[in-house]
Amino acid sequence: LRGWVWEAGDAVVRHRVATELMPTGAAPDRGALVEDLLGCEPVRRWLDRLVPDFRFSALHGSRPTAFENAMGKLTQLGLRKGMAELDDRVRPFREWLAEALEREPGHAFAEFERALVAGLLAAGGYGEDPTVSRVLERRRRTLARHAATEDYDVYARAEDFRGIPKAFAGRPILDPGLLPDGAFRLPWIYDLVGQSAVLPDLAKRERGRAGDAIGYVLDDRYQALEPGYGILRAGKRRYYAMGWDVGLPGWTGFPLSGRPASMLVQRMVWLARFPTARCHAWFTAGLRHLRSFRTGRGTYRFPREYLREGASGYWVTGAYMGLMANRRTKRALEVESTFWMLLLEGAGS
Repeated sequence: LRGWVWEAGDAVVRHRVATELMPTGAAPDRGALVEDLLGCEPVRRWLDRLVPDFRFSALHGSRPTAFENAMGKLTQLGLRKGMAELDDRVRPFREWLAEALEREPGHAFAEFERALVAGLLAAGGYGEDPTVSRVLERRRRTLARHAATEDYDVYARAEDFRGIPKAFAGRPILDPGLLPDGAFRLPWIYDLVGQSAVLPDLAKRERGRAGDAIGYVLDDRYQALEPGYGILRAGKRRYYAMGWDVGLPGWTGFPLSGRPASMLVQRMVWLARFPTARCHAWFTAGLRHLRSFRTGRGTYRFPREYLREGASGYWVTGAYMGLMANRRTKRALEVESTFWMLLLEGAGS
């Protein structure tokens, strides 16, 4: 199957097959593969979207030009630290993160911004950057401490609060104690992105902390929390929507449709690096479900909504899952599906 994907794939797929599915030294000239990768149309388009704008709405948002989407997509297309053009475009964000870490929080989403940027930089291979590493370590400790409490009673009584905006009426209110000194104690999806990227290189103790955070997520009580968490009071009568939980599609069963379907493959890939997750019933059920899309010749063809590529949306919700430059053929969907399946099947080896 690996050989079939290689032959049927284009620049992005071939580069990812060579770097992630082939033994070192077994692939053709990797320099040529990188050259082809950096010259292909999807990579050029997404590189142009990675521009240094550090407003909250430019770092986080559904537009493809938001940092989280452009950087996330580029990592998905196979770009990594050491590729000069990516390094140049990422440098301003690394500098911003270093400066942001030294400033006072300033607002309720300061840590969220740092976790988002650090997680995406780690996914791009910059996990050893001292500032990125520092942010990820802080998040690991915060999440591991909360996981150790096994506390899933995270909501407060709405009647104890005043001045809740009408737009938030009916939404659950998170316990303000979850945000002591700006350190939000619940995991964000960006934590999963970053921690999964650096996990293989962590010392045993730090791997354990990351695993504890994942163990908290792999619990019925966590998965039963309100999707998007809810709202949080930060300051006198100031309320914010505090979302981006680590919801797992298929937790209550398959098949899937709509937005959960577009998140399944991506979230399984991230969680596959955690031994606790790989042996969990949710993960094995997900693999079994994806295997049901095997074709008669042994390749895979997932439903299109599992690998959608939208004009806008959030990369962390599977909005931009395309790999092939030309996706208007059944062959493209089959190539992409088979690549993801090979990656998932081999992630624990």
